[in-house]
Amino acid sequence: MRVQATIVRYFPMCGFGFCRPDGSKLSNVFVHISDAGVLALHEGDRIECEIDSTERGLKAVRVKVLSFAG
Repeated sequence: MRVQATIVRYFPMCGFGFCRPDGSKLSNVFVHISDAGVLALHEGDRIECEIDSTERGLKAVRVKVLSFAG
């Protein structure tokens, strides 16, 4: 199931951050730049993704950027 989310924290030097799915009580979900198909993400960007459960927690996969914050 695809969900929409907002990037709430992003660390550009590391290439990862966290997103928060819309209307969800889920904690922040890990997102990596390699799953987004873009060169950079920024806090406030809107994305659409699927959420997988991994050994280390929840991860956004098959990420599509809907709009850039800046």
